[in-house]
Amino acid sequence: MLRFTSKIGSGTCGMMKDDGGNVLPDVCAGGSFAGQPCTTTSDCTGGICSQGRFTCGGLYFGGGGVSVPLPSVVPDMSSALSKVTACTNNCTLTLGATTQTDTGSNRTCTSAGCLFGPPLPVTNPPQAQLSTCIVNRVAQDAAGMANCSTGETSALSVPLNSDIYLTGNLLAFRCRGGTRAGEPCTGVADTACAPGTCEDDSVARCRGGTNAGNTCLQDSECPGGKCAVPIRPCPICNPDTGKCNGGPNNGLACTPADSASLGDAYPTTHDCPPPPEKFLGTLPIAFQLTTGTASRTAVDNLPAQSNMFCGFCRHPGTLAFAKGMCTGGINANHPCTFNTHCPGGTCSPTQGVKCSRCVGGPNDDGACASDADCPSGTCPSPGNSNCREACNGGTNPGAPCEVPNCGSGGTCSAGGTCTGGPSDGALCCAGGGTCLGSFTSCQQHTSGAFGQVARTVEATGTGAGPGADRRKHDATLVSVFCIPPTFDNAVDAAADLPATGVVSLPGKAQLLPTPP
Repeated sequence: MLRFTSKIGSGTCGMMKDDGGNVLPDVCAGGSFAGQPCTTTSDCTGGICSQGRFTCGGLYFGGGGVSVPLPSVVPDMSSALSKVTACTNNCTLTLGATTQTDTGSNRTCTSAGCLFGPPLPVTNPPQAQLSTCIVNRVAQDAAGMANCSTGETSALSVPLNSDIYLTGNLLAFRCRGGTRAGEPCTGVADTACAPGTCEDDSVARCRGGTNAGNTCLQDSECPGGKCAVPIRPCPICNPDTGKCNGGPNNGLACTPADSASLGDAYPTTHDCPPPPEKFLGTLPIAFQLTTGTASRTAVDNLPAQSNMFCGFCRHPGTLAFAKGMCTGGINANHPCTFNTHCPGGTCSPTQGVKCSRCVGGPNDDGACASDADCPSGTCPSPGNSNCREACNGGTNPGAPCEVPNCGSGGTCSAGGTCTGGPSDGALCCAGGGTCLGSFTSCQQHTSGAFGQVARTVEATGTGAGPGADRRKHDATLVSVFCIPPTFDNAVDAAADLPATGVVSLPGKAQLLPTPP
């Protein structure tokens, strides 16, 4: 078997570039200092610090309009085991999924249904109420390739179902002292913490340094540390008491699954799950890991949008994204949100409708304008072709339509084609017919990635080196992927979804004997 255990990251693991191939700078995105150089988000009043180079051990997400400070920190101490199902040419390994029986735990296996890492907190200091807790589950059995001579891992496919919990700050008030230390309470007048007290933990405090835990207004009041508001979107496993703080298992015994040193939102563990009533939805993530380089290049889908990494079918007027596809009826296999968009059929939810994406090859699921963007694969739906709808009524019922209307100065000819206007030549509904659903544009939430108008995002991993000694070797796995919308307007606006995502997982790789 091949075991990979994540660790705390350092250094850089990739970059994003502009149209000319230049690495983008670290600049403020949004706020009073938009476009100005920055080091941290504290330099960007009302905005975030967008990094041109990616920090190892970080999760980046969103388009050019993201307002959540990036990156989110990826948990360490997480182990996943893959099975070596074949070995050819002495060192070329075929990797497959392990089961809970193989590994002894559903937290370390890689078959469908296994958990992938501890709960992941995504904090949003500017809007703490929109902070989320993510529980990742393996959606399909893992499969990929590795080399025991070089320690390289390539195309390790681990599709995920990411369960999103909109929790905000679970521990805004916490008990201090007493037998319930660290547990949630309702306000400073709450006597349930006796003989301790209930304190407001949503005010800025020193994180680290000689004044750790004291209230503060600025970093200068925290020698050796930082002044920050502690936000804990996931329940934590209190390292001092060994008990869950927050969530349905509050007060029960737990074992930390990652390090408290990662920040206020840690340590987390599946012993302390998030509150089930805060469940928002599940996002399918086409996770493909490599120790090499993973990259995506944005395409221009004009006039709808430039610098698009991850297209989804969208209404060009309301800017709402389609939630699913019609099953049956005259609009079958076309985008929809409500059953009324599917006369004679139903609208089946799919967490958005992909468009302008490669199928197959190393750029699988990446943006494409033609087959040339998809080496060893195809671009079956360039532009808006996957977002066509069917006409309802009029003189060409059932015919495909590409626009809800032909726009100012344009008319729909009897043949169902726009003449003049901004959509000249586009397919339309003649004779007063309606374009069902009208999710006819292929876009992401806003252009670009991670706060800037990027053209390319690139993540760089590191191979583990020769592994025949069966020792632990440093390695970094990386992935670039698309993230669909959550369909919560506030969350999607803050995280700027749908959009692309990048993650780097520093850790230790080790070849182990496969149990009989």
